[in-house]
Amino acid sequence: MTPERFRAVVRRALVVGGVAAVIAVALVTVEAAAAWRTSSATFPASAVDASSVVDAAAAEDARAAELRDQLAGVAAQLDGLRAALVEAGSTVDADASAALATHDQLAAAQARLQTLQRQLKAAQDRLAALNRAAARQAALNSAAAAGEAGGGESHGSEPDEGDDDD
Repeated sequence: MTPERFRAVVRRALVVGGVAAVIAVALVTVEAAAAWRTSSATFPASAVDASSVVDAAAAEDARAAELRDQLAGVAAQLDGLRAALVEAGSTVDADASAALATHDQLAAAQARLQTLQRQLKAAQDRLAALNRAAARQAALNSAAAAGEAGGGESHGSEPDEGDDDD
């Protein structure tokens, strides 16, 4: 064994021995303190008479009754809370179904709106076409009226009446 190794083993043994000694001293100190405290603590024996026992029992009985009343009150509050929770749950369910129905109604209304918008666009397009046709017809009518007023009979310049754009 090398001298360094020997010193390390001795040092570890001394540390372990020191720790064991400290623990032993601590145990002895605790035991001595406990013995000293026990010997110095005196508990006087008190005479308990029957009336004090009866009074203490009556006080404990009254306290137990008061605690039972408090428990009954708490139970009533819990019942009220349960009823409120059940009602709140049903309200939430009703609100959720109403929201779903409203969502469905909104989707149907949006579909109707899109249909009406397409129909409106088609009607506007037809109205614009009719306005253009009426303007062309008015122009042709005024040209025909000007031609008749200016030179009598027009030779083939009148449009056919069945020649509408629509």
